[in-house]
Amino acid sequence: ADPNSFEYIGGDFARDHRFIFSGADKLENIDKNSFVYLGYNYVKDQSQVFYHQYPLKEVDLNRFRVIDHEDSYYAYACDETHVYFNGEKLLDADCNSFQVIKQEYAKDAQRVYRMGQLIEGALPKSFNLIDSSTTNDGVY
Repeated sequence: ADPNSFEYIGGDFARDHRFIFSGADKLENIDKNSFVYLGYNYVKDQSQVFYHQYPLKEVDLNRFRVIDHEDSYYAYACDETHVYFNGEKLLDADCNSFQVIKQEYAKDAQRVYRMGQLIEGALPKSFNLIDSSTTNDGVY
């Protein structure tokens, strides 16, 4: 890295006049001229989306967005078809109804998730977080 042009971008990302970095890793396959930091360690350029230095597959580049929530530091994102947690697709999650509840918990119209993992049997309509480790939906 060139110390004279090195600058912090956000999350784990930085750049100098020649390269984009994720931590200590140089991103070789990213267009630095169209590079955009989206938040929560998601970035994109004109042709792909990355989580840290890992490109996501089958992403709608134009509709990809990070799901920001003031009470969560977990990396949920979606496009029109898929929901992602830390760069991994959540099977059967519905992007149109998906929302972060608080901290590591999220839900869509049919399911509840904790850190990207489905909570079997949890009821999204009544699910709530009582405190950082206690939940309630009438079942859990």
